[in-house]
Amino acid sequence: MLKNKAVAIFACMIAGFSFIALNTPTSLSIFAISLFFPVFFSVDSLLMARRMKINFELSGACVVGMNKCMRIEIARRRGLRGHIDMVFECKNRFTGAIVELPVTLCPGQRGLERFDVPLDTSCVGLISITLKKATLIDAIGLSRSPLSCAFEGSYAVYPSIPRVDTYFDRMAQSELSNASYDQSMKGRDESEVFDLREFRRGDAMRTVHWKRTARFDELVVREASRPVDSRTVLIFGGITGANESEEAKAELNSAASLFVGTSQSLLRQGVVHTVLHKANGIIIDARPVENEGDFNTMIDEFIALPLPSDVVISAEDEKRLSSMQQLSKIILVTNFLQNAELERLGVYGDLSVVVVGARNVTAFSEKRLYRVIAVSVDSVGASVKNMEL
Repeated sequence: MLKNKAVAIFACMIAGFSFIALNTPTSLSIFAISLFFPVFFSVDSLLMARRMKINFELSGACVVGMNKCMRIEIARRRGLRGHIDMVFECKNRFTGAIVELPVTLCPGQRGLERFDVPLDTSCVGLISITLKKATLIDAIGLSRSPLSCAFEGSYAVYPSIPRVDTYFDRMAQSELSNASYDQSMKGRDESEVFDLREFRRGDAMRTVHWKRTARFDELVVREASRPVDSRTVLIFGGITGANESEEAKAELNSAASLFVGTSQSLLRQGVVHTVLHKANGIIIDARPVENEGDFNTMIDEFIALPLPSDVVISAEDEKRLSSMQQLSKIILVTNFLQNAELERLGVYGDLSVVVVGARNVTAFSEKRLYRVIAVSVDSVGASVKNMEL
């Protein structure tokens, strides 16, 4: 395009010098024609920019490292002379990284034409995309006409979920005093063995509570209560380092994969646990994980919350933990270690720290207040076997 622009300017200059030097009708005609073409392409580009329709399509999600594309559809009545320049702003809400994605499209045919723009999936997170600028440039490159289009969207890059085989070595057993009952079910009296709910199709008639049915004038079924051990807490204490190097990005991805893999391992063993969500290093929410639906919701919330840059456990986190009931097990998955914060965290329960790729892990492996499980980045693949917590 720069070559076309330079050729057009050079041709106009030669035609102008020829007209001044010769001062003939022929040289005047050549000079007029050389000026006409830039004006023609500029007007044509302006009219095309007003009539062109551009649609964007971005949906679904992917696992880190997989291919993901955004589709752009361009509709016009006739062929386009020139090209389209677009600039997108991509922000990863998980790491806070903001990058610009320049896109150049050269649609030549009339009618509807589709383009697939590859997106970055090298780091875990919820990535929002915003169109900052769209410009139509004519065939010569002299005029730039803005396009009246806008786009805002997002796509999720999930961590891969390895199979993690965990077992507890020092975990206390659940007690009735530390059990809570499912709030979605009727009859939350902790002194009773059964809960009450409405009759559903397929329930056995022997489960009907006939006295309550006669009282409420509707079929009421009793079923066993489901105690929930909420004393097992899972925390992700990673810090953002995706902007620094590919090595730091790989450590963060592996730590996120090991975090969700550990949660799935606990769920597979029937250990109902609570995931403490953090935003900018501060615990803001507690997500009980009791079934597969809770697990999927937890992952969606996990990748959308921003990570801190330097702190693993903050003072606000300690206040939140102290307000909770006595914890039997705290599992912290991180890619960075800070001794002072971890010693304070170990006061609230039996602490196990799973660290991925941290260079200073050897300096913390002999501490007595908590256990450190070092996992290399390469080992977080399809499975992590026999991880003792």
